[in-house]
Amino acid sequence: MLQQIGLLGGSVCFALQIILIERFIQNSDPLLLVMIQVAMGTIVNGIAALITGEPFTVRMLTDSMDVIIYTGVISLGIANLLQFLGQPRVSSVTAAVACSFESVFGLTFGVILLGESL
Repeated sequence: MLQQIGLLGGSVCFALQIILIERFIQNSDPLLLVMIQVAMGTIVNGIAALITGEPFTVRMLTDSMDVIIYTGVISLGIANLLQFLGQPRVSSVTAAVACSFESVFGLTFGVILLGESL
């Protein structure tokens, strides 16, 4: 049951992102919106890690630097910037379908660039 609630919550957040991008991108700088999104994600996840008591050491940070750079720069930075630049040129339905392939591309490039296994 908890898994279904998480899936539903993720789907609602995904839909809200598409709707909010469509609403705010018309009068905003896409790069600024990406920077705000990354900053907010960092803050929210940092707070969640503190609340849940997740362990953290500098060694953990240095050991996972390749994944952090891949996720932060390529996945969040470049991919979201391209989404923000392209989404105003297509309908919301087309944007949602295209963005639903995010997990496929994430998996593919994770295997290719990071050597992750399926």
